Amino acid sequence: MFLKKFTEIFRREPSAKEKAVLVELNRKYGKELENMKLETHVFKDYYCDMYLQIYQERFHFEHHEGEY
Repeated sequence: MFLKKFTEIFRREPSAKEKAVLVELNRKYGKELENMKLETHVFKDYYCDMYLQIYQERFHFEHHEGEY
């Protein structure tokens, strides 16, 4: 589900790191979000927050204010 949405939102295939995070997102939140039937723009907000959190945990990425 996240892989499909990622491609839909960003209009490209995810990198290896991104794919690893998407797999984790799907494992943790897939069912919950699938049941919510989120619109793409709402999904994008949820997705970005969760994605950054998992990316930071996994790759120790330092997020600087105002940057993505």
